[in-house]
Amino acid sequence: MAGEAPHSFPPPTESDPKKQSRAKWTDMHRAYLVELLQEHNKDKWRGQNGWNKEGWRSIHKAMITKFSHSNYTLEQVKDQEQQLKKQFKAVKNLVEMSGFGWDADKKMVSAPSEVWEPLINAHMQKANVLVDVSIIVITLEVHHRPPSRSLH
Repeated sequence: MAGEAPHSFPPPTESDPKKQSRAKWTDMHRAYLVELLQEHNKDKWRGQNGWNKEGWRSIHKAMITKFSHSNYTLEQVKDQEQQLKKQFKAVKNLVEMSGFGWDADKKMVSAPSEVWEPLINAHMQKANVLVDVSIIVITLEVHHRPPSRSLH
């Protein structure tokens, strides 16, 4: 049909870059990536909105050199940087809230339970709504899925 993407034949294989396996990141890998990002936080490696191509290539090469068994793709390294950035912003926002602080020894956000409780309750209510919507969507998809065609 017009406007539909053509189906690829043969289907993608495991070696196909479009079907890369999920990256397995350890704390040691993340710590090294943070170290590399700090080292590359120089004009030579940065563009207007982040690291330039040479910076990313250098960061990726260093990750592969240090952790040769990991086989991280450049996209996986970039994605992990984005995940770390989100986590950093979440921690930063918490620490800036009234009653929260940073425990340098434990390397974690700290607050008395009476400060945590309202925040946890507010997010649990939001999480429950999201779970309910997901269950409804999954249920609709399962019950209203068109029958699959057999190739036999």
